[in-house]
Amino acid sequence: MIAGKIKEIRLATDVNQEDFAVSLGITQSAVSLYESGARIPTVRICYRILNYCDHNDLHHLAKTLEDLLPREAIFLSDREVLVA
Repeated sequence: MIAGKIKEIRLATDVNQEDFAVSLGITQSAVSLYESGARIPTVRICYRILNYCDHNDLHHLAKTLEDLLPREAIFLSDREVLVA
């Protein structure tokens, strides 16, 4: 779910992975891992994505953490998310 949502958000602003990564303060490879579902972003990165949505008027795509993360996500800390 989150992998597709992150890609959808990026494509809605018509930017490549590198530019999206710069906007979030992460690497292009991290964006690639998130979009492929190989890695789940931290809570901090999720908030950066929500902020990106806010600044780019993409509220219809994501407004809350629940819009990004699956319902079964467990927040271990601000840096760790476990998806059962």
